[in-house]
Amino acid sequence: LSEQGVFPIRDNCVFCDKELNHQSSLTLVTDHGGFSCGECAEHLEEERGRQHLSTIQEGRELWELIGSIANQRYQELGALKLENPEVLHTLLNYFYYQFHFEARQFKSLKMIL
Repeated sequence: LSEQGVFPIRDNCVFCDKELNHQSSLTLVTDHGGFSCGECAEHLEEERGRQHLSTIQEGRELWELIGSIANQRYQELGALKLENPEVLHTLLNYFYYQFHFEARQFKSLKMIL
């Protein structure tokens, strides 16, 4: 994702530019290409519902997972431990959106899920 230019923005909120390091509530906003703070996510959810938003429970885990992946070479990646299995689906939905895919177009999906 990084080499393709669609790696999620994770340093600052994609709406208010607040630093996300110390935020407890984070949400991945697929159609804005990054994470938002909890306050901005609440406003966005009020405006348009949950479409293209991760849950707050998934947000922090996704943020940490993506950060650890970004800082390691592929050959050095070990097994990833996920507390919430929905995180994988949220990350795949991000991938689909950014690359204009639909799940049915990803022929080898069954091999990785």
